[in-house]
Amino acid sequence: MVQGGRLSIWFFVGLMLTIYGVMILAAGLYGLAYPPNVKLASLHADLWWGAILLAGGLVYLRAFNPSKMGPPEA
Repeated sequence: MVQGGRLSIWFFVGLMLTIYGVMILAAGLYGLAYPPNVKLASLHADLWWGAILLAGGLVYLRAFNPSKMGPPEA
């Protein structure tokens, strides 16, 4: 919510989650092409967590988008 010309902290949280989600998802996609030599690599945890962080970040960005917020209340 934009109040007094300031942005909501949740917008920046959504931005960080989105950035981290993209980076972890990209690392997971790289891991599909070049599988690491570790146990449980077949679970692809980086793909799951990257997708979850990306989805959560996009939800926060949409919910707290400053251009969609109304004018600050007096």
